[in-house]
Amino acid sequence: MIFASQFSEDISAQLWISLNDFYKEGSFVWEATGELAEIYSYWGAGQPITTNLNHNCVYAGFPSAQRKWFSEDCYDSNKKKRYICEKPRDVCSD
Repeated sequence: MIFASQFSEDISAQLWISLNDFYKEGSFVWEATGELAEIYSYWGAGQPITTNLNHNCVYAGFPSAQRKWFSEDCYDSNKKKRYICEKPRDVCSD
């Protein structure tokens, strides 16, 4: 199992995170809590794309040069990505 914090500079990945705007276009919420992503956001330049109604899911880009959020079509089979699961902190200890 690889944790997002373990990605090094030489590993390139795009990881789905639980942020989406399925319920209201342009209002990105965390799936687990339903909270808006207003307090903390780390959008890449020109993001999120809200003019394309299919860009409902968000991925985080790694390595550090790209550690930004990007909105994208969740169901485009040509853009498969890994994902991050949320677990209680005590389950994810090193």
